[in-house]
Amino acid sequence: MINSTTSSLINNSLEEFAVKLKAIFQKLRSNLTEINFKIIDFKKASYNLIKSLENQSEFEEELYFYMNIKDMLYYLFDNIKLLIDYANFINSIFNRFFQLMSLKLNNDDDYIIHLKDFQSFLIEQEKYFYSEIYEPSKFHNRDALNEMTYLLMR
Repeated sequence: MINSTTSSLINNSLEEFAVKLKAIFQKLRSNLTEINFKIIDFKKASYNLIKSLENQSEFEEELYFYMNIKDMLYYLFDNIKLLIDYANFINSIFNRFFQLMSLKLNNDDDYIIHLKDFQSFLIEQEKYFYSEIYEPSKFHNRDALNEMTYLLMR
């Protein structure tokens, strides 16, 4: 059972987060110069949401989900054209995430069913993202990273 203080804290973080995300999508097609400022605001709200979830052990799974979603979203932030092209993709993920969080915060009995559905949904979205959207950096050299890691661990 989630206490009211925890519920209120996370709910406030989610609301701030949703407002900042909506602000980005509202400016996507109309005012690209403001996008960077909106992204900075969003990242602050994202950090607050992460901190809220990290401080509550009963939200460990949701934190893991959010971190995976955040990685995809931040990749799209680096290329506004991709963000525009895949806005519906990101919106659908966040709509499902917010629904799941709402069920948990309200101690809804359907949460477990939606949790399993969301897990499957997110796995499919990640597969799509990493196979169709994501392009590995040309500057990423796995061998060099392994060598550096080995040297640092000695």
